[in-house]
Amino acid sequence: MPGRRAQMRRERLAGSRPSGFTDDTYESKRIVYIGRESNRLEEIEAGIIHSPESVYTEYPDPNRDEWETRILPVLKKIPIAALMRVSGKSRSMLTRALAGRSRRRKRNQQLLKSILRRLGLK
Repeated sequence: MPGRRAQMRRERLAGSRPSGFTDDTYESKRIVYIGRESNRLEEIEAGIIHSPESVYTEYPDPNRDEWETRILPVLKKIPIAALMRVSGKSRSMLTRALAGRSRRRKRNQQLLKSILRRLGLK
Protein backbone atom coordinates (compact mmCIF):
# COMPACT_ATOMS: atom_id res chain seq x y z
CA MET A 1 0.00 0.00 0.00
CA PRO A 2 2.80 2.48 -0.82
CA GLY A 3 0.44 4.57 -2.96
CA ARG A 4 -1.82 5.43 -0.01
CA ARG A 5 1.14 6.33 2.21
CA ALA A 6 2.60 8.59 -0.48
CA GLN A 7 -0.76 10.30 -0.96
CA MET A 8 -1.05 10.98 2.77
CA ARG A 9 2.49 12.40 2.82
CA ARG A 10 1.69 14.73 -0.13
CA GLU A 11 -1.49 15.96 1.58
CA ARG A 12 0.36 16.53 4.84
CA LEU A 13 3.14 18.49 3.09
CA ALA A 14 0.54 20.54 1.23
CA GLY A 15 -0.86 21.64 4.58
CA SER A 16 -4.17 19.84 4.45
CA ARG A 17 -5.32 17.01 6.67
CA PRO A 18 -4.79 13.61 5.14
CA SER A 19 -8.02 12.12 3.86
CA GLY A 20 -9.44 9.42 6.06
CA PHE A 21 -8.88 11.41 9.25
CA THR A 22 -11.87 12.79 11.08
CA ASP A 23 -12.25 15.60 13.57
CA ASP A 24 -13.92 13.51 16.24
CA THR A 25 -14.04 15.36 19.53
CA TYR A 26 -14.81 13.84 22.87
CA GLU A 27 -15.85 15.54 26.06
CA SER A 28 -14.99 13.89 29.32
CA LYS A 29 -17.51 14.21 32.10
CA ARG A 30 -15.03 13.64 34.90
CA ILE A 31 -11.67 12.08 35.55
CA VAL A 32 -11.30 9.58 38.36
CA TYR A 33 -7.97 8.33 39.62
CA ILE A 34 -8.05 4.68 40.60
CA GLY A 35 -5.64 2.35 42.30
CA ARG A 36 -5.71 -1.38 42.21
CA GLU A 37 -4.86 -3.96 44.76
CA SER A 38 -2.32 -6.01 42.80
CA ASN A 39 -2.53 -8.98 45.14
CA ARG A 40 -6.26 -9.23 44.34
CA LEU A 41 -5.83 -9.07 40.53
CA GLU A 42 -4.73 -12.70 40.43
CA GLU A 43 -7.94 -13.65 42.23
CA ILE A 44 -9.97 -11.87 39.53
CA GLU A 45 -8.08 -13.72 36.79
CA ALA A 46 -8.69 -17.02 38.56
CA GLY A 47 -12.40 -16.22 38.82
CA ILE A 48 -12.51 -16.17 42.62
CA ILE A 49 -13.60 -12.52 42.65
CA HIS A 50 -16.33 -11.83 40.10
CA SER A 51 -16.45 -8.06 40.32
CA PRO A 52 -13.30 -6.13 39.31
CA GLU A 53 -14.85 -2.97 40.82
CA SER A 54 -14.33 -4.44 44.28
CA VAL A 55 -10.56 -4.44 43.68
CA TYR A 56 -10.22 -0.84 42.51
CA THR A 57 -9.97 2.04 44.95
CA GLU A 58 -11.12 5.50 43.86
CA TYR A 59 -8.89 8.46 44.76
CA PRO A 60 -10.75 11.74 44.29
CA ASP A 61 -8.69 14.70 43.07
CA PRO A 62 -9.92 17.94 44.66
CA ASN A 63 -8.65 19.95 41.67
CA ARG A 64 -10.92 17.98 39.32
CA ASP A 65 -13.96 18.03 41.58
CA GLU A 66 -17.25 18.92 39.84
CA TRP A 67 -17.71 21.81 42.27
CA GLU A 68 -14.29 23.29 41.43
CA THR A 69 -14.40 22.74 37.67
CA ARG A 70 -18.02 23.30 36.66
CA ILE A 71 -20.13 24.92 39.38
CA LEU A 72 -17.83 27.41 41.08
CA PRO A 73 -16.74 29.20 37.86
CA VAL A 74 -20.42 29.81 36.94
CA LEU A 75 -21.31 30.95 40.48
CA LYS A 76 -18.44 33.46 40.45
CA LYS A 77 -20.01 35.19 37.44
CA ILE A 78 -23.22 35.92 39.37
CA PRO A 79 -23.17 39.03 41.59
CA ILE A 80 -23.11 38.23 45.33
CA ALA A 81 -26.14 40.48 45.91
CA ALA A 82 -28.19 38.39 43.48
CA LEU A 83 -27.02 35.16 45.11
CA MET A 84 -27.96 36.57 48.53
CA ARG A 85 -31.48 37.38 47.30
CA VAL A 86 -32.07 34.01 45.69
CA SER A 87 -30.43 31.79 48.32
CA GLY A 88 -31.23 33.66 51.53
CA LYS A 89 -27.64 33.11 52.69
CA SER A 90 -25.37 35.77 54.18
CA ARG A 91 -22.80 37.73 52.19
CA SER A 92 -19.95 36.35 54.33
CA MET A 93 -21.01 32.74 53.78
CA LEU A 94 -21.25 33.22 50.02
CA THR A 95 -17.95 35.11 49.85
CA ARG A 96 -16.12 32.38 51.79
CA ALA A 97 -17.70 29.62 49.71
CA LEU A 98 -16.88 31.29 46.38
CA ALA A 99 -13.33 32.11 47.47
CA GLY A 100 -12.74 28.54 48.64
CA ARG A 101 -11.76 29.67 52.14
CA SER A 102 -14.33 27.55 53.91
CA ARG A 103 -15.40 23.97 53.66
CA ARG A 104 -18.81 24.02 52.08
CA ARG A 105 -21.67 22.24 53.73
CA LYS A 106 -23.48 19.65 51.66
CA ARG A 107 -26.81 21.43 52.21
CA ASN A 108 -25.42 24.77 50.97
CA GLN A 109 -23.71 23.10 48.04
CA GLN A 110 -27.00 21.50 46.98
CA LEU A 111 -28.79 24.83 47.40
CA LEU A 112 -26.32 26.65 45.15
CA LYS A 113 -26.50 23.85 42.56
CA SER A 114 -30.30 24.07 42.53
CA ILE A 115 -30.09 27.84 42.04
CA LEU A 116 -27.91 27.33 38.96
CA ARG A 117 -30.40 24.77 37.61
CA ARG A 118 -33.32 27.17 38.15
CA LEU A 119 -31.42 29.94 36.37
CA GLY A 120 -30.61 27.54 33.55
CA LEU A 121 -26.86 28.00 33.96
CA LYS A 122 -25.89 24.42 34.70
